[in-house]
Amino acid sequence: MIALARLGLGAGWSALLVGVVVAVLGVILLRTGMASMAPSELAPDRTQEQLKRDVNVIKEQAR
Repeated sequence: MIALARLGLGAGWSALLVGVVVAVLGVILLRTGMASMAPSELAPDRTQEQLKRDVNVIKEQAR
């Protein structure tokens, strides 16, 4: 912010510019985080596959 003020931009305008940049970055990070927390991303796919394989192995051994 101080560097922007030294370049001739007023203190108020430089603070506003920094605030806008931080807000935009915050929105981007929030959207990225929310997308990675979608229910489809949280499904335990590998665990389900492993359990299916375990069931098949147990069935084979029981024969």
